[in-house]
Amino acid sequence: MKQSFWLVFLFSSVYLTISPNAFANYKAELSPDECQFIRDAIQNGETDIRISEEPTDGVYECSSPIVIDRSDTSLIGEGPSRIKIRLAATSLSPLLIVGSAKPGRHIGEVSHRVRNITVANLELDGNRMEQIEKSSQDFYQESNGLTYETASFLSRQRQAECWGGKGCDLAHEPRSVIRNNGITIRGAENILLQNIVSKNNLSGGLVTEKHCENLKVVGFESFNNLFDGFAGYETKLSHFIGLYLHHNFASGVSIDLDFSFNQFTNSDFSHNRDNGVFARESTQNHFENIKIHDVCNNGVFLADSAQGRQSAATNYTFLNLDVRAMQKAFRINDATCVDTKIESDEPSRLIGLHGDLSLAEGAAITFENRTHGFQSPSNNHISENYTHDERHLHSLDCQSRSQIPVFQPIF
Repeated sequence: MKQSFWLVFLFSSVYLTISPNAFANYKAELSPDECQFIRDAIQNGETDIRISEEPTDGVYECSSPIVIDRSDTSLIGEGPSRIKIRLAATSLSPLLIVGSAKPGRHIGEVSHRVRNITVANLELDGNRMEQIEKSSQDFYQESNGLTYETASFLSRQRQAECWGGKGCDLAHEPRSVIRNNGITIRGAENILLQNIVSKNNLSGGLVTEKHCENLKVVGFESFNNLFDGFAGYETKLSHFIGLYLHHNFASGVSIDLDFSFNQFTNSDFSHNRDNGVFARESTQNHFENIKIHDVCNNGVFLADSAQGRQSAATNYTFLNLDVRAMQKAFRINDATCVDTKIESDEPSRLIGLHGDLSLAEGAAITFENRTHGFQSPSNNHISENYTHDERHLHSLDCQSRSQIPVFQPIF
């Protein structure tokens, strides 16, 4: 068995530059797919794994996930463009897991925590159109010239959302608690994701869960996922910068289950089929310089999952919003969603809501424009149809929530 690679020692760190040609014989003999050499490098304890070349067809194809379950590890694509990694047809699997994929001793725990991991310069494709059997009957063309997936095909895809494709959270199948996301971060801290694209996944583009802390996501794009562009749970003290979450079947951002004390800045959550931002059971999250245009439901939706203060979205602040939604620009669904503040420091924009504001009875928002010296009273007397700017919405086909345009070749 031949192995050809170069080790460069710098400041006591080990760098492994991987060439797919150098590993051709190795993969043919031992690996079930084109990604095994990455898994082997992780399990062999390499600390800085650099994928320097693309395979001959331009894409590495994985039939099971790459799992970075060792601390102090980097996986970085090198070259003029992102290294492409795609889930093989009918794999019904996540694509990249940062953290342990194994359960811990107690419910809701992972087997061990990881820290100090970097993933950069990758394009991840969940290949959702090829994960379950399909036929020409699963698609139709509208008068607008776009081809759509039928409701029945989408329903069958949703049933295959979790690892293995036979259902979610099955007692006899521990891996079924993990959704078929592009990237899943579990029980991890001090993690950096940079210059990543995640698309075409049976579940979400990026999901954080199982008590994550100090994550930094910079330059992340996520689209054409069957659920959310980003979903965050049990995560704190993390920063998400320069996200572009668009054309997802659910929301751009979905927050729940104690996703708290985090920041989103300089991001765009436009053109999603549900909400721009959906939030429950979380507190003290901050959004700054956020664009949300042409979403089919609400621009921002804050709610309570169980009608109690501990399960509501509370203490949310928004600075410099630009929201244009098909339903409500901003909606507070439950009065327990307290201490919401919308601010602006832009002279040309009062609060950045182009459309209607909807407040549950007893709910309140504080508005403040720092340059105009404008501040609204924080009480429950703000009109439910409160609007600052002329309604300005672009056309988006939202009539049928059971269809989504096809963004890639079908056959």
